[in-house]
Amino acid sequence: ERTTSALAILAKAIEADRLVMRIADEKAQGLRFIAAVGMGVQEHPPEALRSYNVGISGTVYRTGEPLLVSDYSTNPIATPSVAALGMRSGAGAPIRVGGRTLGVITATSAREGHFTPGQMRLLTAIASGMGVFLENARLYQEASDEVEMSRQRLATTQEVASSLAVEQD
Repeated sequence: ERTTSALAILAKAIEADRLVMRIADEKAQGLRFIAAVGMGVQEHPPEALRSYNVGISGTVYRTGEPLLVSDYSTNPIATPSVAALGMRSGAGAPIRVGGRTLGVITATSAREGHFTPGQMRLLTAIASGMGVFLENARLYQEASDEVEMSRQRLATTQEVASSLAVEQD
């Protein structure tokens, strides 16, 4: 999938051991897992839905600001399941568009203090680009849905008109 490929490229660029993308799910009141790459993803996949109050992802989503955690294992926002994988530092960036936070990309590393300001800038820039991409995809889907509804309405109108024409004959 394209999202996983993009995350793999980003993980390599910032030398992250694990990268996770989550998108807000307002109905479920949490961050829905979209894609992940790296250490332990196959054996210990991220949970399907994470509370807005948990971990780096929850903090970044709530504040709408990037976050760098140099010593993840001792930080109070550390997620036990991620710390158990041996992750020692973490970073997160909001996926934003038009002043709204749509989701979060989080990166973790087994090395304490791993993420540099340059890596944070790259993570933040990619997350911002994903925000534009996701918003465009949402708008495209809305437009496609509207076209499909218009087609259905037209077909229904034509059926009704046809049946009325038959009755008049």
